[in-house]
Amino acid sequence: MTQFKLNVNVDSSSPFHDLDAFTQGYIEAMFFTNGDTGDENEDLLNELGVAAITPESMKSIVRDCERFKKEAAALLEEATGRGYSARFLGIDFWQTRQGYIVELWFEEVLYEDGLSEKLTDIARKFGAATVCVCGDEIIY
Repeated sequence: MTQFKLNVNVDSSSPFHDLDAFTQGYIEAMFFTNGDTGDENEDLLNELGVAAITPESMKSIVRDCERFKKEAAALLEEATGRGYSARFLGIDFWQTRQGYIVELWFEEVLYEDGLSEKLTDIARKFGAATVCVCGDEIIY
């Protein structure tokens, strides 16, 4: 995701800025994949920007991330203790729950003790998230 720049078209008082790095990473990955909306415009979400996420949708996103962090707390603590960033953990959570067949939880340090497999198992239990665009709003 080195070439992707999340459109954070919000002022500093936006709730987005108050989110933890994990949840911001999750939203970044959601926008990078266009929310799997299937829309022909592959940049639709990012063109709208994070300000287009409805307040109810933002609450749902935060709730999913908080639930994952609670269920995987010990594993996430181990991962960050090994130097894996919370932002990348959020990115990997989105991509894994959406079923991407790419090497996730990609840092070698996560392969020790099957940590990456354990994180994958928990993320996949969440199933894929649904994102759609209605007018100029992003619904999650």
